[in-house]
Amino acid sequence: MRTCNLSLQTRMPNWNPRFAAQKKAPKKEPSVKAATPIMSYFPTLKGEPRTERLRHYFHVDMATVLEMDPAVIAWTTETKEYSFSDKRGDITFKPDILASEGDRARAIRLLRAAELTQSRLAKYARLTPKLAELGITLEIFTDKQLAEDPRVRTAKQIHFHRYRDCREGLTMNVVEVFRRLRCATLGELHDSLGGDSSLWDELLSLVAKGFIIIDHSQGLSRDTAVRTAKLGGYCDE
Repeated sequence: MRTCNLSLQTRMPNWNPRFAAQKKAPKKEPSVKAATPIMSYFPTLKGEPRTERLRHYFHVDMATVLEMDPAVIAWTTETKEYSFSDKRGDITFKPDILASEGDRARAIRLLRAAELTQSRLAKYARLTPKLAELGITLEIFTDKQLAEDPRVRTAKQIHFHRYRDCREGLTMNVVEVFRRLRCATLGELHDSLGGDSSLWDELLSLVAKGFIIIDHSQGLSRDTAVRTAKLGGYCDE
């Protein structure tokens, strides 16, 4: 008797259910661990002589630039919070530093580079015109930007000489020589006053105290341009 093995092949239907497309969750910006504050105290001669408290090392860099910037009359870390409203809703902002330049002010926000996210940039874009209505310019700096800013190095070099004593009558001599000879650079001013080695350090002390105004964007050398020399320094303004 012949036997047959019959195998039944069952075909699975080609069934592909269509599910409703799921909306993708918006991509979250990576969280950034807050930097550990390192408190330091910075003595300023701008405005009323006092000590300002700074939270991070790059805040000290910014403070040094402001302290040596002749356009800045005063600056402080004791700032208030600003509140505004626009079509997108309410918005608040508290700058890290507020610097006064007489008829205008600068609201400065200091961040680590990783903290400058797209959401923050969008917020600052909304804040800029609101602050401008108050005569305030919004400025954002990161630790990386300050590390690469040549003004920081120049400001630190000058600030180092701030508390150096100067010979009696030097300020008056500097002002008289500058007005008479119109010295264009620190090197010319130095040579016109005698040119000894100790005099160079004393001239930098006068720069740090605001008696000699230079162009900080050029770095510090004998070729640094001198804008003016005056009898009143930062403490006298």
